[in-house]
Amino acid sequence: MSENNKKAGLIVGAGGAIGLQLVAQAQQRGIGQIYATHRSPVTSVSPDTHWLHLDYNSVELLDAATTYLLMEVHSLDFLVVATGLLHAEGIKPEKRLSNWSEDVFAQVMWINAGAPLTLFSRLQPILKRSNQPKVIFLSAQIGSIEDNRSGGWYSYRMSKAALNMGVRTAAIEAERWQNQASVVAVHPGTTRSSLSKPYTSRRQNLLTPVQTATDLYNLLDTIGPANSGQLMTRLGEPLPF
Repeated sequence: MSENNKKAGLIVGAGGAIGLQLVAQAQQRGIGQIYATHRSPVTSVSPDTHWLHLDYNSVELLDAATTYLLMEVHSLDFLVVATGLLHAEGIKPEKRLSNWSEDVFAQVMWINAGAPLTLFSRLQPILKRSNQPKVIFLSAQIGSIEDNRSGGWYSYRMSKAALNMGVRTAAIEAERWQNQASVVAVHPGTTRSSLSKPYTSRRQNLLTPVQTATDLYNLLDTIGPANSGQLMTRLGEPLPF
């Protein structure tokens, strides 16, 4: 890739299985300057990757990361938000309403919907300076209201549905930027990771992080303004909201 074609991109959640592969493939592809966030401090092993310490639970870290990016990056060509919370200590999907916890709901909703849209909102100035910026939020088909036929998993389903609505609404606003922005929500498919591990022990043919990351880069190459606001698979197939 020539210097003129190199881009600046941000991968949020690069400490996860998919995010880490997105960073690795960015380096292999020579995409350009990559900024990557991790919940633990990381020292970059490549001059083309700058690591930022970001934990959604820390307002100070969120402020510091976005302030740095606004000062350091003139224009951001692509943004992939690969963060998500399904389970953690004291948090697991609710099988029924009797498992409901307002505290768990608030945490899951913030991590899966509120924080990603907060980040996107703050990064608007450098996205607006790019020619044809592309933004992918990793969502989940389980957040589709139309597709919900099994119930359960209240907080996770509701948070991903909220993210999808946020993406759709933000995409409408991004049309007014007049720089051919593309903003989409993507179901990456069930990928072998720490997030999916407790719920996929009996499943076969799980995607590897390498496969998922490869497909996401192919999607970044192919999506355009006509796709903006959609919920889709990693292969670009539309999914119902």
